[in-house]
Amino acid sequence: MAEIHGECENRFGEVRELLAASLAKDDVGASVAVHVAGEPVVDLWGGYADAARTVPWERDTITNVWSTTKPMTALCALILADRGELDLAAPVAAYWPEFDRVLARGCGRAWATGCWSRAPRRPGRWRTC
Repeated sequence: MAEIHGECENRFGEVRELLAASLAKDDVGASVAVHVAGEPVVDLWGGYADAARTVPWERDTITNVWSTTKPMTALCALILADRGELDLAAPVAAYWPEFDRVLARGCGRAWATGCWSRAPRRPGRWRTC
């Protein structure tokens, strides 16, 4: 198992174990932080910041997180839908009128959160609504 640094409440011990297993097998380096009700319960890191495994991953190692906003936006939309505050079948324009006029005429909310809205328009790249 890889050496893991940081803090982790006992009830989240499996997170520490999974991070260590991932670093020992596939990943070069990584970190994970979890907050529950605004309080930090997991703040772990380990491995290396480079493919050659010469630079240790530190608590403040800067990394590109790629497309994490897409699943977070989808999760927020699903929470709102579960609360009855968002209709996934409604056109985006029902919530954001400018979207229909400028970006993707008639596009439904599910299409927009699924990255199929062609916004911004890129002909030939994405399906239309």
